[in-house]
Amino acid sequence: MNKFRASYSILDTWRRGDYERAVKMYFKLETFDSEAMQQGRDYHQKWQEEVEKTKKLPAVFGGKKLTAPKTELKLVAQIYDWLEFVGVIDCYDKPTFYEYKTWVSESQNYINSYQIGMYGLLLTYTDKYVDSCEIYHYNQYNNKVDMSKVYITDKLIQDSLNFLITTSVEMHDYLLSNNLYERLSK
Repeated sequence: MNKFRASYSILDTWRRGDYERAVKMYFKLETFDSEAMQQGRDYHQKWQEEVEKTKKLPAVFGGKKLTAPKTELKLVAQIYDWLEFVGVIDCYDKPTFYEYKTWVSESQNYINSYQIGMYGLLLTYTDKYVDSCEIYHYNQYNNKVDMSKVYITDKLIQDSLNFLITTSVEMHDYLLSNNLYERLSK
């Protein structure tokens, strides 16, 4: 049996109709890194090191004291025998997780995406208590910072689970029916 290993970024790419890119991402066939993507990774690395050293949120985001932060927390949840869900949380400090964003889109633009609910689901399925997410955004072009907060509700978790399962079934079926597991897994 081919197990489908879902991630938010792959499923979101599939949902947006960019099927070819989603398949390439899934099989790690091709990567494209824009300058903005590389800058974002560089900032994440810097912020990860800062949190680990200071046990506080990055100074650019106010430097709030944290209790026991875990940075770049990679989690895997077994949803069904055929479906795993994986993700990396920027920072988890029970009961809150923190997501860092760079570029020009403000934090409020992320609150309605599936990402926050999906990560809340991932934390819940891996037995980590979570009640909220704080999204911190840094616009490196004008040095402005903003923040949004999302509460992790039962409805948000259920909607995210529905998205995860529905989109995973669709993509998994496509991979199976086109023999892509066998053809591209080599």
